[in-house]
Amino acid sequence: TALSRSPRAVETAFQNAELEEEVFIEVPELADTLIGGVSGPTRALRLNKALYGLPQAPRQWYKTVDKVLRNMGYKPINAEPCVYIRQATEYQPASIIVVYVDDMVIGCSENLVLEEIVKNLERNFKIKKIGIPRKILGMRVNYGNDGEIQIDCEEKVRKLVNYALTENSQEYFSSRCYIPMNPYVKLSTLGIHGALTHSQWTRRQKHPAGRTSQDSSRGRGDENDGDADGEEIPACNQPLDQDSAKRYRSIVGQANFIATMARPDISYTVSHLSRYLAAPRKAHMRAAYELVGYLQLTSSLKLVFSRCDWSRFKLVAYSDSDWASNLTTRRSQSGTMLYLGACPLVWASTSQSRVSLSTADAELIALKETVRQVLYIRSVLVEISWTRTATSQPTTVLVDNMTAMEVARNGIINKSNKYTDLTYRFIQEKIDEFRAVKLDYVKTEDNVADIFTKAL
Repeated sequence: TALSRSPRAVETAFQNAELEEEVFIEVPELADTLIGGVSGPTRALRLNKALYGLPQAPRQWYKTVDKVLRNMGYKPINAEPCVYIRQATEYQPASIIVVYVDDMVIGCSENLVLEEIVKNLERNFKIKKIGIPRKILGMRVNYGNDGEIQIDCEEKVRKLVNYALTENSQEYFSSRCYIPMNPYVKLSTLGIHGALTHSQWTRRQKHPAGRTSQDSSRGRGDENDGDADGEEIPACNQPLDQDSAKRYRSIVGQANFIATMARPDISYTVSHLSRYLAAPRKAHMRAAYELVGYLQLTSSLKLVFSRCDWSRFKLVAYSDSDWASNLTTRRSQSGTMLYLGACPLVWASTSQSRVSLSTADAELIALKETVRQVLYIRSVLVEISWTRTATSQPTTVLVDNMTAMEVARNGIINKSNKYTDLTYRFIQEKIDEFRAVKLDYVKTEDNVADIFTKAL
């Protein structure tokens, strides 16, 4: 059954919320013009409704809209309290309302019921009709043939490019970036890993056959932040000034929004650059501008959600990890990808919370995070009740490490994994007792999650 979608926006949403406490504000300077003046020695006004900027306003607005929707027969699902469901009866089909602050997307298979829902909302709020969803939370939505939906963030990319291209950006920016991040440049908190100062480079030219005694006395040069004798920092590893550091953080923040919404191909790069937000250097800024150049070149890329047969409408997950790739902390990077049918649903590239002692250990930690995502999505699908096919069987999680699979399935203990007991016990419980997931092997070259663990 086709699902009709109808986005709505509540005008001045927070001002519909009743306050539970007594809240007073100073008399505005324009009170005489706006409200006809305030008589007597009044110094404050009591609020009857919430205002934007009030700390409790979002919570009170949620309580208000929650009460209205419950009176209409909707209930929030436990896994996501901003998703409201009204189950089907013999008189009306099922419907769903997704709330994000003052925006709502209403879904129902019958237009007459959809109009009735909107009328009920208009009795309580001043509603602005938007029409067929074309923009949602910064994403552009296009509709193809046979129910296909395409999502992109081209407008957000343009804003990011315009923001990044300042008069001082020519030092870093390159418009010919065909990949999000250079895989041959190893970054650390001090810039490019193993970069040479001008003096070191000159000595290497004089002694091309090997390292000089001066270089050897300074160690391996893995992390150059100036030598003990006061030698300069490599130019690429110079710290950014305050304004440039602020611009770096803003670029990474905007790119993170784009990656989260519609661009899984830049997830690893954004996660990697986020490690250096506290004290970015020129090498980090150059990598950030390489990402901007790549986004400019690929701004038209879209996520495509297409229909598939019910037999293929299943939840499938991919899990992967590298090992000790963070040159500063030696922690590993986890990658997760979930598909519902042919539709990409969840993706993530995250740094692990502790150091792994082996590749299998790192894969187990990544697998744990993937299983947690699977459990969350399954709980959402179960409560919606429209997609029983996707949750009627255990969800397949594909892994490319046989050792990690055997430990998770059978609880094999040896000297290399005896410290990961809680991790694999969690996974084993979901396999054996809850029958929520099952593990299967996938070749590394076919593991979709691999792109979230390394530069493309």
